[in-house]
Amino acid sequence: MPLRHFEAALTPFPRIGRNVIRGLCDRIQHKDQDFLGQSALAIERARLLADLRERNDALAALGEIARAVSASLDVDTTLEP
Repeated sequence: MPLRHFEAALTPFPRIGRNVIRGLCDRIQHKDQDFLGQSALAIERARLLADLRERNDALAALGEIARAVSASLDVDTTLEP
């Protein structure tokens, strides 16, 4: 329906027009709140993923260090009482 037909249909009923506008504004506000909530979740997930990657990298480095240290140990010296 073209805008002019819509406006012409609502002209004799201004209360209906106000109600329609109010309803649309409410729906837009709810969608905005949903969008903001989803954005906050996405940002938090990205932060958690970055933290997880950083910790995995640190754990991998520690594993390499542990392997290097244990490889350099003399088994006979290590097992002596």
